Amino acid sequence: MATNEKIHRPVFERPARAGKYVAVYGGLMHHLCQSRGAAEVRGKAIMVGACWLQGSLFSIDGQATMVPSPDGQVLGELYRILDPSVIRWCDERIREQPDAAGYEARRRRVNLIEPEVAAWAYVNDRLRPGDGRVIANGDWRGHLDSRTSALMLAV
Repeated sequence: MATNEKIHRPVFERPARAGKYVAVYGGLMHHLCQSRGAAEVRGKAIMVGACWLQGSLFSIDGQATMVPSPDGQVLGELYRILDPSVIRWCDERIREQPDAAGYEARRRRVNLIEPEVAAWAYVNDRLRPGDGRVIANGDWRGHLDSRTSALMLAV
């Protein structure tokens, strides 16, 4: 598979195996994940806890995407994979994201800042300047909460 394909066909570096980790942010995080298919993966991954990924978080048409960056940190959740179908489920959720301008993600192995483990994560290394809005603190939930609070104040 070519390395420059759009989100509809994420690039997979290698198959995931049980016992490894996946780090998620944005819509794949536990409290935000309201997909009808979530029941498919219950019991197939164990939440380890919060994690920090190296990168910068952006919002593109309401979707979270992480860009590799030595200067930024992205708050996420770390899961230990008990069954490789969890990764396929995550891949499918990523594939379902709207085809927003500049939104492109690849699943790749990354070294987390904290805890110090390697994990699968979805990374956008093709973002162009001006394609999205940076979320400076790297916290997608905090970003959504602040947006909701602003909307409630405006009403």
